[in-house]
Amino acid sequence: MMKTRGKILRQPGQDPGIVMIEGQQFRFQLEGVWQSDIAPQPGQVVEVYLDRELQVIGISVVTEAQEPNQSGPKTLPGELSESGTTTGILGKLYAKLLGRDRQHAP
Repeated sequence: MMKTRGKILRQPGQDPGIVMIEGQQFRFQLEGVWQSDIAPQPGQVVEVYLDRELQVIGISVVTEAQEPNQSGPKTLPGELSESGTTTGILGKLYAKLLGRDRQHAP
């Protein structure tokens, strides 16, 4: 299981909800996934739990106290950084699933 941050784009109703993680959209249902007392709203920052198949298995709202003020260079999932390794949680998960996560120690 992997944990990352995302943002709610669409709350679930008749159609599944959508959460954006590192530029990719993931669908989710309330039942068995939503773990907060307050209802999902577009724009909410959330912690998202993904399984190995990149399916959303848990979401909870991040409070302002938990949300760090950080900005920095973003790398798209699967994109290589200057060091030749994938960055971002999705890139790391993709690399792991493809067997490219092994780092050679000097």
